[in-house]
Order: sequence, then C-alpha cells, then structure tokens
Amino acid sequence: MKKTSFLFLLSFATHLIFSQQEKDYSLARVGTKVDNIYVFIGAIPVAEYNTIDNWEVHWNTGGKMKEKIEEAVARAKKKYDNVDGIIFKPDGNTAEFIKFIGKEITGGGFKIGDKVVHRDGKLLQYAEIAILENTKQKATIKFLDAYGNEKTDLIKYERLSSISNDEYLKNVENQKAEIQKHKFVITEKVTWSESNKPHYGEILSLNDIKHEAKVTFLDKYGDTKTELFDYLKIDKADENKFKEFVAQQNIEIEKHKFVLGETVSFVEEKTTKPAEVTALNPASHKASIRFLNIYGDEKTKEIPYLDLEKISKEKFTFETEKFRKEIDKYKFVAGEKVNWAKSSALKKTEIIACEVVSLDDINHKAIVKYVNKENKEVQEKADYLELTKRN
Repeated sequence: MKKTSFLFLLSFATHLIFSQQEKDYSLARVGTKVDNIYVFIGAIPVAEYNTIDNWEVHWNTGGKMKEKIEEAVARAKKKYDNVDGIIFKPDGNTAEFIKFIGKEITGGGFKIGDKVVHRDGKLLQYAEIAILENTKQKATIKFLDAYGNEKTDLIKYERLSSISNDEYLKNVENQKAEIQKHKFVITEKVTWSESNKPHYGEILSLNDIKHEAKVTFLDKYGDTKTELFDYLKIDKADENKFKEFVAQQNIEIEKHKFVLGETVSFVEEKTTKPAEVTALNPASHKASIRFLNIYGDEKTKEIPYLDLEKISKEKFTFETEKFRKEIDKYKFVAGEKVNWAKSSALKKTEIIACEVVSLDDINHKAIVKYVNKENKEVQEKADYLELTKRN
C-alpha cells in the first residue's frame, strides 16, 4: 500500500513539474471592446487575421489615450465596414486595422471572396470581392488589368453580378491568354497597323511600369527610326511574315534611292514628264530635278523622293523627244496663221482665225490680229497655249 502511494505521489509530482514547464505565462486576455470593435494595446490577438490598413494615430499621448483610441475607432468604422479590431502598436504612433479570418460579413447579397462580373466600358470585367462597404453600398474588387497587373476598384453593389467559380476561372484563363500575347522580350519581332497598312519592327527596350515598348524599324525612305508603343498597340510577329515584309520594303526603298544625274519621271498637271536629278536633300527626302516646261523653258524644282520614278537613259531620251514635239506645237513666228481659242467669263470659247504679229517668249504671249464682226482689224494679246497652227 505504501509503495503504491509513493508511486502515485511521484507520478503526480512529475506531471506537475512538466505542466509548469509547458505553460506560457506571457498569455493574457488583453482585448477589450470599444463600440463593437476589438481593441488590442501593445498586443497581438491569438486568432488569425488579415490587415486592412495601417494609420498614423499618435494614440499614446499622456492622459488623452482613451480619447485617441475612441477617435481611431470612430474613424475606422466610418471608412471601413469590415474592421473587426484595432491593434495599437507599442510605438504609440501606429494603429493596424484588422479583419479576423472566418468572421464573415455580407452586403448587397455578396460576401468576401465571391466571384463577380461587371461591365467596364465595352468590356466585361471578371473579379473577386475583397472588401464590402455596406455604408457606401460598394465593394472593393480585385481583378487583372489588360497588362496582367492585379488591380482594385470600388464598385456599387448594383453594378455587380455573381458568377460561378468555374465561369470566373474560365474567363480569367482566357484573359491571361490574351495578356500573354502582349508580353514581349527584347529583340522580339512585332507588328502594328498604321493607315490600315501592316508595319513590322523589333523590340529595342521595354518599360513594364509605363507598359511601353521602344521599337526600331525602317521608315519608307529606308531610315532607321524608333518609336514608343503601348504594349496593347503591337502584336507578336510571325518570323516568316516579318522577313517577307522587310524584303519587299527594301525593294520599294531602293526604287526611291537616287544619285546625281539619274534620269527620272514625275507627274505635273496630270502629265508624266522626264527629268534629271541635279541635287539631293536627304534631310527632307527631296530631290532637285531639271526638266522642260510646255513652253520649252528649262526649269528646276524640288520633288519628294516618293513622287519620282527611275527611268532608263533610253526612255528619258525617248520621252524628251516626244515632249519636244508637244512643245513645238506652241512655237510660233511672226506672220504665222493661227487659230485662237478665245474664252471669256460670259461667253463660250470662240475660235478666231488670226495672224501672229509679235511674240513675247518671256511671258509666253503673242500679239495677234484679226478682223472682227464689224469688219475692223483688231489686235489682242493671247497666251501661246490658246493658239494652234493652221495648215
């Protein structure tokens, strides 16, 4: 009997020693309630929680501590519907607003974590409810923007519609696939449209903060250019299509690369004329050309490269001779018989038989004489282009 009692006492003493060693004497019930909000001063709650926000409150200011705590509680309740507690930090200047995990609130028929959809302009935005604010009848939602960044927005309950988790996941996966189309790497080939025409280039650098890509490409003159594009304005380019485009572009560029003395043609007043390049201005992408006008005068003018077409020396000679024959139609001599297509604002063009009296080759005017309806000889001035030779 004594032996049994001794073993019992030894077992009880051992249990008592180990129990005392495992107990945490730092634990205490420190949470109090102020206006239905749990308040923790210099302590951390045992229950799991999520942080909603951190504020600068300067709560530990002498005898005003109670007032500061009540003020913080009032401010928190005014701004957030879902604050369960406030942890006043030991520094005396900070308050952490918390929501206990598992302590659920609802609003507008929704609860935190619900999947929803709403219309953002022309797009449907699929999102998850993060915070419910019943006083404002609004919910803070989390979603992915077009660039793949997680964003939040405050939306009225009435604009939100509940969807199933499966529908949410399906649409988010589709959105992620679209996002990946506009995720680029340096040196990647890209394409974009300008004036309904495709253009191609290569990524030079990326700015993920501004979502801008610097793209290098050749312009229509063959000059290397760089331009900033929003990620959403460019697409990944097929390597073969990129090569085809560059090859065709180089052919077009070469058509408008000129040298001094090169023979070309251009269009003036709906007529194609031969000319010769006399000077080049790469900065403005223009060439000075020498040509004959309809009166046979040698002229020069500056023409954009893209308005010129290369022609062979043989074609230049042929077209020049052909044009000289046209010029010869308006070369006259004194005493030559001509017809004058005289026009006026009030009358239809009148054809008058005339004779050339004198010529002014500087102004391309001729003095002609004819007999009018009163049988009197009249002299007038006529433009060469209004006259035609009579056989």
